[in-house]
Amino acid sequence: MEARTATVIGLGMIGGSLAKALRRSSGIKRVIGIDTCRATLDAALHEGVLDSAYTDIDTHITDSDIVFICTPIDRIPDLAEQVSKKVKQNCVITDTGSIKGSLVSRVENIPGEFTFIGGHPMCGSERSGYEASKGHLFENAYYILTPCAKTVKSALDLMEKIIIEIGGIPVIIENKEHDIVTGAISHVPHVISAALVNLVSQLDSSKGYMKKLAAGGFKDITRISSSSPEMWQNIVLNNKHQIKNILNKFVGQMEELLGWLDGGKQEEILNFFRSAKEYRDKFTSKNVGLITPFYDISVDIEDKPGEIGKLATLLGGNHINIKNINVANSREYGQGCLTVTFPDLESVDKACDVLNQYGYTVYRM
Repeated sequence: MEARTATVIGLGMIGGSLAKALRRSSGIKRVIGIDTCRATLDAALHEGVLDSAYTDIDTHITDSDIVFICTPIDRIPDLAEQVSKKVKQNCVITDTGSIKGSLVSRVENIPGEFTFIGGHPMCGSERSGYEASKGHLFENAYYILTPCAKTVKSALDLMEKIIIEIGGIPVIIENKEHDIVTGAISHVPHVISAALVNLVSQLDSSKGYMKKLAAGGFKDITRISSSSPEMWQNIVLNNKHQIKNILNKFVGQMEELLGWLDGGKQEEILNFFRSAKEYRDKFTSKNVGLITPFYDISVDIEDKPGEIGKLATLLGGNHINIKNINVANSREYGQGCLTVTFPDLESVDKACDVLNQYGYTVYRM
């Protein structure tokens, strides 16, 4: 099966990135965009991302070889049904939703013969909207595929081919297992992050010291709380059974820790942190995950006029792209006073080499 025409429904951060990736890296010759926001469509057309754009689903998608539905989860089954009535029978319909069990079950019950395969790119950002999209988003990122009763092998082969073309890593997982995995590594962490931010907000005094001094570990583990509230409301409601089960286990761990604190159980508390460290240290930084990673270094520089500009010029002169520079006012868990953020690990390696050559003290973060 070959795909020459692709339609992307919903040009938010994921859909917009997918349209850009298909345009620049795949064998797709024509990209159609559908979104309720005309301004978004006009922006994508102006950038050359789309060949044509529409605000509704109609016969203009009939020739599509593949249709990506990149909308909030609760809209996907209804849109899949609409699409199935407009496209040719061998067209592949897929989605990018982060929940699969209930969604796929609803799609499987849609009458008629059509091809559907669940999809979930394991990448993203705390930012949302087309303006946050980028064509390289899927590079080195796992892209989960969840076959179902309406999946044929040719569709699975096509999806794997396209994912590889845009730089992703296809992984095939059963629907229910997918929801358990993402519930544990994405959904519950977002819930806990939001709970922690809300807790600190409640504990902070009128002087606002907690907000002012928040840095290091706190900012790292709560950054995802800046994600779209509406999106996460949708996600937790659609995966509530798995999330409840995982949260109950988390609460059990916290209750156990409270008991150890009351009893002064030093060895148990040590093992609590030791086991977490041992498991966490086995994680690889090679592949992109659901939560956008930081690629940071920390640099010791003096507080003198021109020092930051000198460093930025040095890196730029060596063709190293800087995403952000930030003076770390609170450094409880870090070294160096200047945090520099890069788009990838290759840039980090190169920056460290260059800065070390020029006598800077650099710390990997």
